[in-house]
Amino acid sequence: MKKLLLILLVSCSFLSSQGLSDEDMVKLAAALKQQKELIAAYEVQVANYEEKVAADSVVISNQGILIVGLEEQVENYKKYSKNVKPSWYENKWLYYSYGVLTVVGNIWLYDKVK
Repeated sequence: MKKLLLILLVSCSFLSSQGLSDEDMVKLAAALKQQKELIAAYEVQVANYEEKVAADSVVISNQGILIVGLEEQVENYKKYSKNVKPSWYENKWLYYSYGVLTVVGNIWLYDKVK
């Protein structure tokens, strides 16, 4: 952008020797002002992007620590699950018996009501 402004200024010096009208000078001044505003806006965008990149790099560096912590949790859960034993009510034969008693009880009750 700076090179563009330099080229415009050099070309203006050549144009002034040819003689620019007032209207052309106003247009050229407006174009230069617009270019300066665009440059300022682009510089703000670059600064914002640099901040985002810095924040992203911090997040990425912290994710390694997070992954290590989660892997430790998984290992602890595996150790804990080996030590935990099912209670007496987590027996499949007990659930089977409940099912049989429910079916037999409903049939017996249906015969008594009939």
